Amino acid sequence: MTVTHDRLFLQRVANRILELDRRNAGGLLAVDGDYATFIERKADLMAAQERREASLRNTLRRETEWLRAGRASPLHQAAGAQSSAPMRWQERSTNWPAAMSCAPRTSILPAPAATRAA
Repeated sequence: MTVTHDRLFLQRVANRILELDRRNAGGLLAVDGDYATFIERKADLMAAQERREASLRNTLRRETEWLRAGRASPLHQAAGAQSSAPMRWQERSTNWPAAMSCAPRTSILPAPAATRAA
């Protein structure tokens, strides 16, 4: 086992390289081969990670737009889901007073002492 920053030494001597870095899966990247093989493998893994992050950012952007617009999700539309678009807050708020006055409210608390029958 050798710990070094000398790349030329690693290229000439190493046949397996371990890198400790929390960006790697499990915090460890193990590559069988010389330093050039390690660099290629690491570049491939970093590019794949960047693609995954870009995809997640894009999904987050689309879902945020969907939430702001108040329409059916593109993911649900693609799956063929039969759902109506959710009501926007402004549409719901205009119907709120009518919905609240539908049924009389009764209290389960005892009436105040001044209104009690003797």
